[in-house]
Amino acid sequence: MRTRILVAILLVVLLAGGLVLYQHRYTVAQMILSLTVPEAMDFEEVIVEQDQPINEEQSSVEVVVAPKTDQEEPPQNVELLTATIPDQINLAIPFLLQAPTSNWALPYQEACEEASVLMAAAFLGEDVNLSTPQTKAQEILDLVDFEMEYLGFYLDTNVADTISFANSRYPALVFASVANPTVDQIKAFVAQGSPVIVPAAGRELHNPFFSREGPLYHMVVIRGYTTSSFITNDPGVGRGAEYVYSYETIMEAMGDWNDGNPTQGEKVVIVVRKRL
Repeated sequence: MRTRILVAILLVVLLAGGLVLYQHRYTVAQMILSLTVPEAMDFEEVIVEQDQPINEEQSSVEVVVAPKTDQEEPPQNVELLTATIPDQINLAIPFLLQAPTSNWALPYQEACEEASVLMAAAFLGEDVNLSTPQTKAQEILDLVDFEMEYLGFYLDTNVADTISFANSRYPALVFASVANPTVDQIKAFVAQGSPVIVPAAGRELHNPFFSREGPLYHMVVIRGYTTSSFITNDPGVGRGAEYVYSYETIMEAMGDWNDGNPTQGEKVVIVVRKRL
C-alpha cells in the first residue's frame, strides 16, 4: 500500500513538473540558447575579417532600395564580402527598448520599427544618442515626427515605407529589402557587418516576455547567429538585448505588414549597410 502511495506521489510530482516545463517551454528554450551567444564585435572588427566574395552564386543578392525622391532608384546588388560564413558572430548593435522610459503609451507602444532603424543606424556610426532612457525616448519621438512629415503617418509601416523614410533620414546608409531570404543569406549579410531588420507576425515569435499575446506586427534586428539560432535585439521587451530565436522561429514568423495580416505577408528583410 505504501509503495503505491509513493508511486502515485511521484507520478503527481512528475506530471506537475512536466506541466510547469511545458508552460515555460519558451523561457527554458531561451535560457538554453542564450548560453551559446558569442562575444559582441564592433563594426570595425568585422570589416577587418572581410575578404573575397563567397562564390559566384552567393556573392550577390538582388535587393530593392526604396527611392528617396520622386525619381525611382533601380534595384541594386549587395555583395556578400566575407570569404566564408563563420560558425557564429555577434555584432555589437546597441539595444533600444521601444519604450525606453517604460512608458508604453503611443507612440512607444507602436515604435518597434523606429527602434529597429535607430539601432541599425547607431551601429553603423550615425549620430544617434542612446546614452540615457530620456535621450533614447527623444530619438524615437524625433523619428516619429520625421515620419509624419515624410510619410504622413508612422503606425505599422511596412517594409517599403520603412526603407523609404530610413533612407531619407540617414542618407549615408542604404536600407534595402531582400525578398525570400535564406538562413545562409541572412547569416552572410550579418557576417559582413550589416544589421538585418526582420518584420514579423509578432505572436508567432512566442516570446514569453511579451505582454498578453504579443504584438500583431513586430520588427526585430538580427545582430548575429550561432549554429542553431539568430541573435536579435528585440525592442519589444526589456530583456530583448541579445535575445535568441531559433532559425525556424524567425523564418516562420517573418512577414510584412500586409494590411494587418503579417502571417500571410511577404517573406522579406531589410539589410542595412553604409553607402559606398
